[in-house]
Amino acid sequence: MEKIKLTKITHYEKDRDNKPLLTKNNKPYVRCLIVDTQGRRISGFGSAITQAWEEGDEVSVEIEQRGNYLNFKIPDQRVTRAEFEEVKKDIKFLKDEVAFLHNKSLKDDVQEIEEADLGEPPLPEELQY
Repeated sequence: MEKIKLTKITHYEKDRDNKPLLTKNNKPYVRCLIVDTQGRRISGFGSAITQAWEEGDEVSVEIEQRGNYLNFKIPDQRVTRAEFEEVKKDIKFLKDEVAFLHNKSLKDDVQEIEEADLGEPPLPEELQY
């Protein structure tokens, strides 16, 4: 796996003859052509991930040479158990912080209401002279 910086990124849905790109199974696909800081032109399948890439981004890809061409594929994006547990711990911490701040805010509001000098409540209209 290599981490590369993108200097150019282009997505194609059609070939040079303006025909849709098709897999061996006749399914349409998007071709993604990237150029790195070394000037290498590397081709791969377009996806939601590649659509989010922009020039200047650093991305991790697996690069394979096939004849005169370089192809890339996006490595598996699985999360390890330890990474998952760390994210769970962070989420719990944030939930606890939100609950604490919410409760503190409610207590402050109640205290403010209790300390407020509201005076006597007004009489209903039928009891007024």
